[in-house]
Amino acid sequence: MKTREVLPLTQVFVSIPDPRNSRQIRHDLSELLTVAACAVLCSADEKTLQATVCLTQLFKMLTKLLH
Repeated sequence: MKTREVLPLTQVFVSIPDPRNSRQIRHDLSELLTVAACAVLCSADEKTLQATVCLTQLFKMLTKLLH
């Protein structure tokens, strides 16, 4: 049996074209889909998903400031 390479979730979602208007995009589609997939796997509801997206954006801003 051949083993296949395991890709990170974000790399899988990068190949999906973003149908949104480019002027109104605030968050990368692959990141949003990754957060949504993780939330679904953890049985999160809508409010939990919104909080997770906010925390993800905060973490990204902090890491940019620290580097």
